[in-house]
Amino acid sequence: MGGSKSKMVIMFVMLLIIFKSGWSEGCLDHERFALLRLKHFFDDTGSYLYDWADDEGATDCCQWERVECSNTTGRVTALDLSDTY
Repeated sequence: MGGSKSKMVIMFVMLLIIFKSGWSEGCLDHERFALLRLKHFFDDTGSYLYDWADDEGATDCCQWERVECSNTTGRVTALDLSDTY
């Protein structure tokens, strides 16, 4: 139970970091790095976050599965983390 609460706190802090940054187009490096760090806190045995990778071809995190971005700003607005606990 305590681990679940810790994950929620970490996720909340990471989302605050993402949303607190300035407005610009596309997936910024710090957003992508924050998502990659967040990924390690989840048990992804079902490979739901398989494309969350630090690869050359995966630099736009708005194109990743389970990541939703604003059509206006290109910034991350929502994450679907169901089945990743």
